[in-house]
Amino acid sequence: MSTMPMAMVTGGGMTPDSIVSKLFNLHSKAHYYHLQTTSFAQHNMLDALYKDLVEAKDGIAEYLLGIQAPKRLGPLTSETIEPFSEEAVAKLIEEGLQFTMSLCNYADQKGLEQLCNLSSDLQGAFAKAKYFNTFK
Repeated sequence: MSTMPMAMVTGGGMTPDSIVSKLFNLHSKAHYYHLQTTSFAQHNMLDALYKDLVEAKDGIAEYLLGIQAPKRLGPLTSETIEPFSEEAVAKLIEEGLQFTMSLCNYADQKGLEQLCNLSSDLQGAFAKAKYFNTFK
C-alpha cells in the first residue's frame, strides 16, 4: 500500500516546483543513505540510484523549465531525512516508485509525453534499486 497521499499518486496537485523539490529530496535521501549503509550491495545500489537521480532531476527540471519558459522555478521545499535503517531505504525506494507513477499521470493529464518518458526512465531506476536492495 502506498504511503503517499492519493493526490500524489494520481498526479493531482503537482506543479513544476513541487516536482523538482521532490526530485531534490529523493536525491538527498539516496545520497545520505548511501553514506550510512554498511552493506556493500546496498552501498552500490544507492550509489547507482543517487547518480540516476542526478540525471533525472536535471533532465526533468530542464524540460519543465522549457515548457513554462520564460518562467523560472520557485523556492525548493525540503523534507526531513529519516535516520538510516533498512526500513527507511525501502521506504525511499517505494516513495520513488510511487512518485514516478504520479509524475507520469500528471504528464498524461497535461499532454506532456516527454515528461512521462523521463519519469518512466526514473521509474526503471527505482525498480532496479528495489530488486538490488534484496541482495545482501
